[in-house]
Amino acid sequence: MRIVKVIPSKRWQHKITGKQASIYGAFPGTPNDRDSWEIVQVGWTWQLDNGTIGLGGMLAKSESEALEIMAKFNNNR
Repeated sequence: MRIVKVIPSKRWQHKITGKQASIYGAFPGTPNDRDSWEIVQVGWTWQLDNGTIGLGGMLAKSESEALEIMAKFNNNR
């Protein structure tokens, strides 16, 4: 497995409570509370050559940090 690109990591976030949920599952709220949720960027993650997104929950704080991790990960393979 190799990392093929660095991508923004995004989550659903409730505007009032700050509660977060994955954007890859079902919408976390109810139809009546859709306006209370927004998608926000929380860091940077990776896409692997097999289509997998992420490395087990690990996030990079910046794009440059994510690129460094990508280089190290790919050089160790």
